Amino acid sequence: MPPPRLFVPPSQRSPPRCLHRITVRAAQAVFVLALFAGTSRLEGQEGRQIAGRVLSAGDSAALVAVWIGTVGGASTLTDSAGRFSLPVPRGPVRLAIRRVGLVADTTLVPPDRDSVTIFARNQAVRLAPVGVEAEVSPARARFDTLAQPSIVTLSPRDITRAPGLLEPDVMRVIQLLPGTVARSDYSILYNVRGGESDQNLVLLDGITVFNPSHLAGLFTTFDINAVDRADFLTGGFPAEYSGRLSSVLAIRVRPGSSERVHASGGVSLLLSKLLVEAPAGPAPSSSAPAAPTWIRS
Repeated sequence: MPPPRLFVPPSQRSPPRCLHRITVRAAQAVFVLALFAGTSRLEGQEGRQIAGRVLSAGDSAALVAVWIGTVGGASTLTDSAGRFSLPVPRGPVRLAIRRVGLVADTTLVPPDRDSVTIFARNQAVRLAPVGVEAEVSPARARFDTLAQPSIVTLSPRDITRAPGLLEPDVMRVIQLLPGTVARSDYSILYNVRGGESDQNLVLLDGITVFNPSHLAGLFTTFDINAVDRADFLTGGFPAEYSGRLSSVLAIRVRPGSSERVHASGGVSLLLSKLLVEAPAGPAPSSSAPAAPTWIRS
């Protein structure tokens, strides 16, 4: 006699074996699909490397320091040969270039290309206007107006920059000019174009100076701080410079201060000097009363 069967409620009954197999296979399929989707996503995020060059569209010359990059992505600069290497995502990308003097441009790179050559066009850069002002030197102004080539004009700056003994000396500078020969290494006297030193005319504001040296001819009597300019003529003298055969040295004294009293001086191993300038008379703007005077010992 068969044993009696027990009644089991439906909620406690085990599922059939076929249903269990279908559930396992569905879970395996979902896992495979998830794994494939993750792999595809990783491959999409992995990216690639694009290398290339940036050249000039005019002469194909390599362009240096050109910014190249993607919108919102990586960027780099070209090297001395115009080359670059840039990491970009997979798929088509658009590369942009920028630099001063070049037209900003973009280039589309398809997904099957990893190298590209970009030709950039030059762009003119408009700058603000620049104004240049210069002072015409007396020598240049005289050259443009007078046909007198045998004349040299020296400014205090030229005299100061020339080599001298202990202090700037206008006579030492004259000895360095072409056609002029110093009589000795110690004396300030000079010969011009084969003439003697007594054939040279020295003027101070139009007044003849017969002995332009002191201390046995070692130094000149003219203080560089009081000299405005010196004109040295070696030939073709005008009628106002008569009485000499070799040269004319015309020294102009600079005007003094017309506003206040001013004094300056200096002491060296061999010389001491003092320069005093001040306004004089009812018309201080006049050049005659404002002429400086100096004392040397």
